[in-house]
Amino acid sequence: MDLNMGNSSKIGLPENNHGRCWTRWPLAQSGKIKALGLTSLKRAAAAPEIPTVEESGVKGFAFVSWYGLWGPKNLPADLSNKLQAEIAKVLALPDVKQRLNALGFDPIGSGSEQFAAYIRDEMAKYEKIIKDAKIKAE
Repeated sequence: MDLNMGNSSKIGLPENNHGRCWTRWPLAQSGKIKALGLTSLKRAAAAPEIPTVEESGVKGFAFVSWYGLWGPKNLPADLSNKLQAEIAKVLALPDVKQRLNALGFDPIGSGSEQFAAYIRDEMAKYEKIIKDAKIKAE
């Protein structure tokens, strides 16, 4: 699949979350560690008291984990659209949304085009970081 050229079928479900910090959340809740900031651009529903890194003074800082679903390259558009619509309905269910939020996820349920654009933006962002830092594969 070639994600840059748009030659693949995509069922977009980026889910911004705050990575593995949620495995440490019980330690923060108990006071054993202090949560300094979330790396997303918005606060988490599960922990609204934790500021974002941007709120703490680092303008534009955003580093989030995300998940998505891909289908085979030749997945018919009608099937891709149906799957995306049904998955978006499930992600919008209050109990599903509440559970995902409690785990640190922010379910989006976007369409294929939005997901493809998100991936392109993420790739461009990290390409710039790699080039600016002169990071080389070893």
